[in-house]
Amino acid sequence: MVAYSAPKRAAQVPIIDLADTFGTDSTAGASAAASVRAACRDTGFMYVKNHGVDQSIIDAAFNEARRFFSQPDGESLR
Repeated sequence: MVAYSAPKRAAQVPIIDLADTFGTDSTAGASAAASVRAACRDTGFMYVKNHGVDQSIIDAAFNEARRFFSQPDGESLR
C-alpha cells in the first residue's frame, strides 16, 4: 500500500535530462526512472530534455494540438 501525501507546491518545474541513458552508464536508466517517479509523485509534471525525439515530430504534435483545440465548442467531443 502506498501512503497518500498531499501535493507540495513546486518551486520549479523538474528538468529530467535523458542524455546519459543513451550512453554506456548502466545506472543512468535507473537514475532517470527515479527522477521521473519523483517528479510525478511530488510535482505532477516535468520537463524532459535530450530525449531523442526528432523536432519535426514534436512540431507536428503541437500543430495537431492547436488544430484540435481551435475547433468550435462541441466539435472536439465527437
